[in-house]
This record gives sequence, C-alpha cells and structure tokens, in this order.
Amino acid sequence: MHRQQAFTVPFENLDIYRGRPIHIDPTSILAKLVDEKRGGYCYEVNGLFELLLERLGFPCTTPAARNAMSGPPYMQKSHKLLPIEVEQRSWLADRGLAI
Repeated sequence: MHRQQAFTVPFENLDIYRGRPIHIDPTSILAKLVDEKRGGYCYEVNGLFELLLERLGFPCTTPAARNAMSGPPYMQKSHKLLPIEVEQRSWLADRGLAI
C-alpha cells in the first residue's frame, strides 16, 4: 500500500509556494488528493495514508518529527510521520518526504 500510494499520490508542495491555505482535515485531504487527483506535502500524503491504515484497523500515532538529512542546525519539528505496528513489529511509514 505504501509503495502504491507513492506511485499514485505524489509529494507536492505547490500550494505553499502559491500562498494558498492548506487544510489537513480528512475531508479536505480526500478532496484534494483523491477527488482532484493532486499530490500534497507530508501532512496531506501521510494524512491520507493514515486514514487508509486506520480504516483497515491499524491504529496510528502521529508524532511531530523533523528532517535531519541536511544536518545541524536542526529546524523545528514540522514533519508528520506514521509509526505503526504490524504483527508485533514496528514500522515507520512515511509518504511525506520528497528526496
């Protein structure tokens, strides 16, 4: 599911650069990413994946995170990721990082 979403819902942050408001409630996420067939940034694409996982019975937590790939100085925590458990194994599902 993680891989398939990566091929069908791209990372996209155009609304940020265009100064458009971004709404991260489930209705807005579904409208933009599913109905309008657009991509989104971490809170949107991981939010969509979270909705799917929860619908399938996988409880999710959504801690705040930060991208540390570029090294210090580290920025504030402004990234959404999804740690989940499947058959007593911990996994990190993160559809929201464009590399």
